[in-house]
Amino acid sequence: MPHEGCDFKQEQFQHWLDRVRDTHDAVRFTVGHRLHGDWERAEAVSIEVIVRMLTKPKVFRYQGLPYSGRIGSVAESILAAPATDTPPELPDWLTLTSYLEQMSPQLRPVLVGAFVDGLDDEHISAEVGLPTAIVLTMRKEVEKYLAQSADAGT
Repeated sequence: MPHEGCDFKQEQFQHWLDRVRDTHDAVRFTVGHRLHGDWERAEAVSIEVIVRMLTKPKVFRYQGLPYSGRIGSVAESILAAPATDTPPELPDWLTLTSYLEQMSPQLRPVLVGAFVDGLDDEHISAEVGLPTAIVLTMRKEVEKYLAQSADAGT
């Protein structure tokens, strides 16, 4: 049976989702102004930034300037890439956020522990009351789930 700390991790998961949403909004706003009001392109860039960040979820450990720097680096690489006739096929923002919200409640404490708090599997195991081997498997499931976010809704 999971420990009471899991309720706290569920709350932290909601905070993580808020941070993802805030990141999307900030990137969209900044890029939209940089592109002189091309809000459609700004939306596409902001979604691509989030999808790329989800493939490297350890980025969510960072705060302040290191976090902003990583976001800026991802956004710059997207903006600097040569234009193509076929932009990447990514979900729209509502589909992507819905996908993230649908993450299994059992996996959420592992996401928070591993990728927000930076805990190792043994510490997460102690917090959620599961064997370390199971937590390791769950962490890999979280990584896979987040990496598949680009395919949400397909």
